[in-house]
Amino acid sequence: VCSSDPIGAPISPVPGHTGGNPFVASSGTNFLMVWPEDASGSHQNISGQLISMNGGLIGGMIAITGNSEQRSPWPAYGQGKYLVTWDDYGTGPSSVYGQLISASGALVGGNFLISAPANGQSENGARSAFDGTNFLVVWQYNSTAGGNHNVTYGVFVSPSGTMGTPFAIGQTVSPNRNGASLVFNGTNYLVVWNFDSETGGAGNPIWNIYGRFVTPSGTFPGNEFPIETNGNPVFPWLAFDSANYLLSWNQNFGATNSNAYFQFLNGSGQPMGPQFTPFSAQGNEVPLVSFPIYDGKRFVAVSS
Repeated sequence: VCSSDPIGAPISPVPGHTGGNPFVASSGTNFLMVWPEDASGSHQNISGQLISMNGGLIGGMIAITGNSEQRSPWPAYGQGKYLVTWDDYGTGPSSVYGQLISASGALVGGNFLISAPANGQSENGARSAFDGTNFLVVWQYNSTAGGNHNVTYGVFVSPSGTMGTPFAIGQTVSPNRNGASLVFNGTNYLVVWNFDSETGGAGNPIWNIYGRFVTPSGTFPGNEFPIETNGNPVFPWLAFDSANYLLSWNQNFGATNSNAYFQFLNGSGQPMGPQFTPFSAQGNEVPLVSFPIYDGKRFVAVSS
């Protein structure tokens, strides 16, 4: 993990617009930044902006959705298309939707449903990655009323928009749901998610981080396995350097001693070496959610 000096001045893609956390994906030529934009009342819609490698804006703001109640967008890129996914609360319990966008920023087709609302699902956004042929989208799905039957699910989506059949990745039911992440290692995906081991579902969640490998054909080389079971870890994120994984999470979220923790995992997804905390409090501001990436030479992490 490293810290680097910024290159150039901060970029203000859409002056006068406000919204939630932005995320970016790269085509290798440009970046697509997406965010939930504040709209009328309490509504948010999903917007995007192409940005060149030198920080210049390409075209205008992309209206990905209309005015509704949409949150937690996530972009991924593969075979000339971006896939943007988000949580949609416009009809009550959240649905998971997607939109394909060309490398030049044009919408390809319309918004499409990935997972219909049941009794609440996703939470903190569906996530996706590309394996060279298809995108794998993952989210957490609750199949019963009461919020006590949550399982991590996935579905493959092709760059042409063909969607497969959703399938369960998690094997153990969780009373609560919180977040998931994934990376493709060149052979398989590693999917990680928050699992609540407080089996009764009536008290405060006892969070763990679980993982499972998924092949590009939707099969499993092995069972799900625990990765981190101490300290109530939340918001797991992954990066991969072609040999090992870097996992990040938050402990003590929302408290004055909140911090971002990191742990290297070997190729089998097992912890290696000590946990470490590269960020420190800045005055009264403490580290919350951290996002690691690998740039081909080293890991870089950004924390809110």
